[in-house]
Amino acid sequence: MGKKCLMKNNILKIIIPVCIAIIAISIISLNSIGTSSEENNFSTDHFVSKTITVGEFPIGISVNPMNNIIYVTNNHSDTISVIDGKTNSVIETIIVGDGPAGISINPNTEMIYVANYYSDTVSVIDGKTNTVIKEIPVNNTPWGMEVNLENNKVYVTNYFSNTISIIDGNKNNIISTVNTDKPWGIDVDSSTGNVFIANRDSLTISILNENSIEEVQISDTQFKISPIDVSYNKKTNLLYVANASLISIIDISSNKILEPIAVGINLASVTINLDSNMIYASDILNNVLYVIDGSTNMIKEEIKVGDHPISLEINPITNTIYVVNEYSNSISVINANKITG
Repeated sequence: MGKKCLMKNNILKIIIPVCIAIIAISIISLNSIGTSSEENNFSTDHFVSKTITVGEFPIGISVNPMNNIIYVTNNHSDTISVIDGKTNSVIETIIVGDGPAGISINPNTEMIYVANYYSDTVSVIDGKTNTVIKEIPVNNTPWGMEVNLENNKVYVTNYFSNTISIIDGNKNNIISTVNTDKPWGIDVDSSTGNVFIANRDSLTISILNENSIEEVQISDTQFKISPIDVSYNKKTNLLYVANASLISIIDISSNKILEPIAVGINLASVTINLDSNMIYASDILNNVLYVIDGSTNMIKEEIKVGDHPISLEINPITNTIYVVNEYSNSISVINANKITG
């Protein structure tokens, strides 16, 4: 593990937060379901159709469903791999800042925003030309990135600074900075303006609206809890939070904590297909993608993917799931035989 966590050209980067999470969480004795895909007999509605090789240590991914182009951040290569979703091949490579992590696209403007974890900047890429048009300074160690498509605001989680940077996507400048606690994963409800933040190494998530922020406690014990990622279902008004070995569920209408979904050993990412109400979560120790029926909260499938699946994204138009495998420098392309649910 230590060898894989060595960062290039800088011994001070020897332990990145991803590695810290693995060490801290994996030493806990967990009794969770879904820890071995070979021991369970699930349906096979999904399948890995292709594996795409990208740059070194890919971390983040974002899909433009309008033109079926996928963008992947390569943390050690300081590049973005541009993938044609029709051919599942890399068509271009873009050089950005130091340690690109989170990435988000505004399909309406074709602007791509990249959080550069080590240079404390956001690269703005014009998707029409695939060129970097601006570097925006933000706070320390930006990681998560999400665009509000309604107001064209961009939200960046700055982990060590305990802040959220808010960027005006029209002028590409910082308009506000909000304090929170160890922010990591992020999602946005464009219709209400709510921004949901996973506060890593805590027991809470934050809900930001304009400059007002509210913390919601999801548990009273650290056992199995370490909020790493969030995904909001606007159709059901439910927020899903990926933790160590369970997915917390919050009813946003009342902020009530519902019965969690026990799954996996060390979850890293969660996302939802709004059309099928399928929940997808990646497990970086089991190297699997879990497919969960959102109407029953039952695991339907476990799909073997690459080494250390750290993030994922869905193209809702093609119903294709893309899983970023950090240690195998690849993207698993997962197709569904049908939309279930």
